[in-house]
Amino acid sequence: MKPTVLACTAILLCAAISFAVSAEKSNPGESLGTDVNPLAEQLVGNIIWVEIDESTSVEKDSDTMNFTDASIERIGDRYFIVGKGYKGSDADGGWYHDTVIGFPWERVLRFQIMTPEQFETRNAQFEHDYMDAE
Repeated sequence: MKPTVLACTAILLCAAISFAVSAEKSNPGESLGTDVNPLAEQLVGNIIWVEIDESTSVEKDSDTMNFTDASIERIGDRYFIVGKGYKGSDADGGWYHDTVIGFPWERVLRFQIMTPEQFETRNAQFEHDYMDAE
């Protein structure tokens, strides 16, 4: 076998092993560990605001969602945040309002758990700040 072919084969083998090891380390549930119950008590009766990564290979993007009756569920070897879409008392609804929705946990960039009262106060402040910016 020529040295060039042997070197290319070795490089491809190293790349494949490296990819397999990094994929194993980035298991979606790994950051939660095997016990996802620590958040369960905090989710009951509260609103969870979640920023979801919607980036592509071309652009970085994210969107936010609000859930009520949320839980973190394992489906196969992946974790999902699942709950009923929530827009608040003064919102127009939206495509996900009052509908059960879920997103893969590995797409969650950050989250905040609030009581319904905290959520309404936060939305009122956001609306006030938004109107002042215009």
